[in-house]
Amino acid sequence: MSNIQQRISPEVDQVIKPIIGEMSKIALIEENMGEIDAANVPMEVKLAKRRCVHIIWRKNDFVVTVKPDKDGKMKCPLCNAIIGTDFGEEAVDDYFKCLERVNQLLFFGMFKGLQAAPIMGLIRLKEMLPDAARLQRALNQYVSKDEKEQSINDAIGAEFATNDLYRSITGFTGF
Repeated sequence: MSNIQQRISPEVDQVIKPIIGEMSKIALIEENMGEIDAANVPMEVKLAKRRCVHIIWRKNDFVVTVKPDKDGKMKCPLCNAIIGTDFGEEAVDDYFKCLERVNQLLFFGMFKGLQAAPIMGLIRLKEMLPDAARLQRALNQYVSKDEKEQSINDAIGAEFATNDLYRSITGFTGF
């Protein structure tokens, strides 16, 4: 079992394995044939990239694809997503700013002819964003706690350090 698998719960592992498989195939194609031109990307590939979890399968192990770009931002080269590294209250606030934009799009879109499928998608997104904000707040607290524990572990020695096995950041199971 790889180090990445040890840190991810078995339930999450089952959810992300098909996505990792899809993205591993896309990574192989792009490695061998070059990046797919944006104008010619099939819809299945676009959707797969939207689901990217930033991990692929290589040589019998999971590999994290996220790396710092030239500006120092953490970025997945497969889906081009920037992975935030801010664990402050501003990260939580961003969800509410996004919710404001979703509400704007939903409200005005209804009156300007937006079709039913995107309206339903916006409603689902609107339902999920407050839960995502709560999860972000819980993650922020865990990161802060882990940083404190790491400094304590550094002070007392590696033999007493906590292990890196899976643990839940919260019992919250929204969505």
